[in-house]
Amino acid sequence: MSNICRDAHRILKNTLREVRLSKRHGQHLTRDCSIGYTFSKVLKEIGALNCLEIGAGPGILTLFLASTVKQLIAVELDLKLLRYLEHYTKHLYNVHPVGGDGISIMNSSIRLDTVASNTPYYITAPLVITFIKSPLKKAVLMLQKEVAERLISPAGTRKYGRITAFVNTFAEVKKIADFSPISFTPQPEVGSSLVVILKRLQWNEEFSLYEEMLRFLFTQRRKVASKVFNNFLKRQGLKEVDLKFLRGRRVYQLNVDDLLRLYEFVKDSKDLNQATE
Repeated sequence: MSNICRDAHRILKNTLREVRLSKRHGQHLTRDCSIGYTFSKVLKEIGALNCLEIGAGPGILTLFLASTVKQLIAVELDLKLLRYLEHYTKHLYNVHPVGGDGISIMNSSIRLDTVASNTPYYITAPLVITFIKSPLKKAVLMLQKEVAERLISPAGTRKYGRITAFVNTFAEVKKIADFSPISFTPQPEVGSSLVVILKRLQWNEEFSLYEEMLRFLFTQRRKVASKVFNNFLKRQGLKEVDLKFLRGRRVYQLNVDDLLRLYEFVKDSKDLNQATE
């Protein structure tokens, strides 16, 4: 067992003895060192340098991340755990513990390239969406297995939905490994998966219309795509159309390329309307 793994087990033991963790806040500490080693390996492979860790807890995963990246900002909202984090990382020159909301820091002016997190379940969707809209380029996240599978599901499948389409429009998602509930303390009720998300298209405010379109379409994901899209056009004050590539298809069967075609059509139609007014 390496020194990092021994230190991680010591932190876990001391924390569990002195702090009552909150399941409601998704506080599931890593007890399996292979999780830390996998995080470190992936961060090295993607060339992460300046990393933000969200939900650092007492610093168990932080030890592994710090061994790989140049600078690490470790954020913890729970003040009890923050004190442990500060204590157990004070000897690490490249770790900067911060108390507060890690999601809000993603959009700050701090120069970061990567976010890593053993993600508290209750912030999964906000964290992923905020990452897509942030300046950061890379994410290495431990997620509920079901959420991870949703993110990598192709169009036309049962788990393919709005968040799948949204994330895959801007990034490539890859599942690295699955971990059972026994890898965490307290044990969650479901399995977890480590995923890597790499940006390929940068978000800007013009995409707010695209996000609005996805939200409208996927609230009726099993309905006829042409009908739902025309209802969206009417809501935007635009004329209905008959687009050949939509014929005979349901909303959940539309892939990212299809959705971007619809978005460009809406954008062009709105621009044309404004030009003729």
